[in-house]
Amino acid sequence: MTFTSKEIKGSFMKNVICIVVIFFFSINSYALDERNWMRDINGSTKLTHLTIPGTHDSAAFRTTSLAETQDWSIREQLENGIRFFDIRISNRIGSVNDFELRHGDIFLGSFNDLVMDEVESFLDAHDGEVIFMSIKHEKPNFLADDGLDISRLNQDYINAPGTKFYQHSITGSTELDTVRSHIVLFNRYTPNNDSVGIGWKNDLLKIQDEYELDTECYEQVIIPATPFSDAVTQRICGPQVGLDYPKKALQVKEHLDEAHLDFNSSKIWINFASAQYNGFYISNTADYVNPKVKEYFYSGVGSTENIGSIILMDYPNRTANLISDIINNNDRSSSSNTNIIPSGNLGSAITDGFWGTWGSIVKCSSGQYVYGYKLKSESEGGDDTALNGIELWCGNSDVGVNFPIQSATGPYGDWGGLSSLCPYYSQPVVGFDIKIEPKQGDDDDTAANDIDLYCKDGPMINAPTNNGQWGNWTPRQNCPSGQAVTGIITRVEDSQGDGDDTALNGVRLICEDF
Repeated sequence: MTFTSKEIKGSFMKNVICIVVIFFFSINSYALDERNWMRDINGSTKLTHLTIPGTHDSAAFRTTSLAETQDWSIREQLENGIRFFDIRISNRIGSVNDFELRHGDIFLGSFNDLVMDEVESFLDAHDGEVIFMSIKHEKPNFLADDGLDISRLNQDYINAPGTKFYQHSITGSTELDTVRSHIVLFNRYTPNNDSVGIGWKNDLLKIQDEYELDTECYEQVIIPATPFSDAVTQRICGPQVGLDYPKKALQVKEHLDEAHLDFNSSKIWINFASAQYNGFYISNTADYVNPKVKEYFYSGVGSTENIGSIILMDYPNRTANLISDIINNNDRSSSSNTNIIPSGNLGSAITDGFWGTWGSIVKCSSGQYVYGYKLKSESEGGDDTALNGIELWCGNSDVGVNFPIQSATGPYGDWGGLSSLCPYYSQPVVGFDIKIEPKQGDDDDTAANDIDLYCKDGPMINAPTNNGQWGNWTPRQNCPSGQAVTGIITRVEDSQGDGDDTALNGVRLICEDF
């Protein structure tokens, strides 16, 4: 049999393509080794800078539907990249050398066999890894409390000869190499004890664990009337209406944002993505919240910026690539000199207003800074909202000032013109103040009304606004010396229907080295 040159060429190209495709998938299949993903992280990395996938009620795998939170055993979790384990135990009836794993009233098995043996053997085989483990005395809901022999727990496990538990206290400033091949204890059974690991009540732990789902509600009309405000209604809530999964997802997202904005500190940020309603809807919560966590790390802030958080999840395996997307955040570059002004938890500062939810952090492109801005505001009349949006204008001497960015904005009003720009590229925006109206009780609220920006060693700039007459100016908020504004996050209240609208409430600005 003979082949034409065309057939030979076609066969050759098919083989080449096949080889290339196989090679491509081969190298990508091994791009992330979940069993050894911490091994190649720089040993001087601080614990606060690590982004760590974890599980909630880690030992509640393949058990009764009411108690189950995981599909994977502890070993399977380890091999798939999980590095924080939430362990709950009590005394084990009839045993003086083991403890019972618990989830409420449900017995889950041997602490020694199902957790400690698996973790220790894993660390023996993968000594570049670190296991973070919280241990809590799990008290039952209905059964008698079997207690927890703390002295025996410490003697037989935590402080035992040859133990893998790291035998010193830690903070977020502890370096990774210091604790490699160890178990780092997060002590929940004596939560004020920091002698080994860190106590759960230590102020350096920033924990979001809103585990009770709120219900969505509506007003059922009993006696109609016009206007609607005169109608007789009753408030109907509960799962028959709906559970507020979006609120839980927002709590997780806001805690991730706060961790990112607190990147310089020695704190450790712990974020529970898990929640339930009267013991039910555990998997439903995971089905809604886990994809939102993945989105945050795949296409949100976590796709470009290092976050530094421990995220505890139920059923993380049910959302494709969720764990790997979290792990890959450790490869993100993030300025160790990123600051937010004013500092503090979102919602706690004088520039934050009173109502609404925080939008996403948005930042200028790398190497660009803010030199001007626009405002969106509603003219006076009826239910006033005043300020609705802020648009920062970014640039540098190479590209000019042509790149607007926005966080959350309200739905009312119109955009005004661009402010005057800071006079020189050497003088970007370094501070701001904001005019906020205090709460008006039964009268019309507007919250944020106006904002001024301040250029480095230069003038205040002010964008035109349709309506900024109410409220008081906050003190000026300044970037740390040597930094300038590169980003923004805003707080906006959604439309209140027949209620009192306020739209934009609060503002924080992001500062980085200049």
